Amino acid sequence: MNNEGCECVICLDNTVNKNNNCNVCNNGICNNCYVKMIERTFDITNDISYNCPFCKKENLKKWDTIDNNIIVEYFSINEYKYQIQIRKLKELLYDKEHQMAKLKKTIKNKTTVIEEQKVLIFNQNNIINNILLNLPKPDEPIIKLKYQEFYKITYKSLKETETSLLPQDAMKRISILWKEYKKSFEEIPQSLQET
Repeated sequence: MNNEGCECVICLDNTVNKNNNCNVCNNGICNNCYVKMIERTFDITNDISYNCPFCKKENLKKWDTIDNNIIVEYFSINEYKYQIQIRKLKELLYDKEHQMAKLKKTIKNKTTVIEEQKVLIFNQNNIINNILLNLPKPDEPIIKLKYQEFYKITYKSLKETETSLLPQDAMKRISILWKEYKKSFEEIPQSLQET
């Protein structure tokens, strides 16, 4: 049985505090070892618990039965641990906010690209409808493109489908397609419509 003033048999550095004695075997330990072993219970009847290193029985105690310096040390150690955890959580939160900002920027850029692609698709559909179908003008108005717009759309489409296409060949194709495109806006002669 350890008494107050004797050397702690666990750490061999400090003296035993009799207020830390086990309720079952009455063996005691020093304040430093005691602080490392106690845990909060959050129970109405008991504030802390610890398992005796000698008899392995659980000891339950109220804060008012424990020395003040043990309470201060216990909460100081836990405060330090929580500060480290809070710092890590803040760093994690900062990283997540940074990632969210990047994602928002990417989404904004993709939305702009999608809008541009919608306009391109609309114009390409208009070209295809006018050139390939060559039907009488529908009731809805047809948007007639200027040469610069037609060139831009058609050239981009040719470069995407045929990456090895030379600029001279692309110009020749665009010229042919432009002629066909212009013809699609001409009135179909009455004699051809009747056949």
